[in-house]
Amino acid sequence: MSDHDDLLDAMMNAKQAADLAKLRAEQARHIQAHANHVNLLNQQAMNMARNQHDHGWNDPRAMMGAVQKAEGSAISGAMRLPSSEEAYEQLRQVIRVSENLRAKVERTERKVEQLSGFYHWVTEVHPELAAQYKAMRDLYEAANAQPNEAPQREV
Repeated sequence: MSDHDDLLDAMMNAKQAADLAKLRAEQARHIQAHANHVNLLNQQAMNMARNQHDHGWNDPRAMMGAVQKAEGSAISGAMRLPSSEEAYEQLRQVIRVSENLRAKVERTERKVEQLSGFYHWVTEVHPELAAQYKAMRDLYEAANAQPNEAPQREV
């Protein structure tokens, strides 16, 4: 039984390490995507600034007042780029949320491991209890099945 426990522990440790590596890679992708989005917005703002016309006295649009109206509508809350402080704060919030999610996932994994260990213990020590539980569950599902549903069988 000791070999079985050692194997189970090794498998769970390997799963935890793989899940943690996957979560960290996903966090890194999310942070990189956010940074790419901020860079894209900054690049768009720089392009817009470069493409603006000189509003000198010889620009006919300036004489008609069209430039001021166009500028007023272009600089709106939706088009405003976040400052570097705001971008860093948003990044901190993303990191904080991802760390909270990671902690929740780890807690859930520990609970699943405990339940899995208990299930394996019950099935090895008291296999008749597992068989009785399965029979009761099948009866419950059959009694509560919808009339138009076919009974589902486990393989």
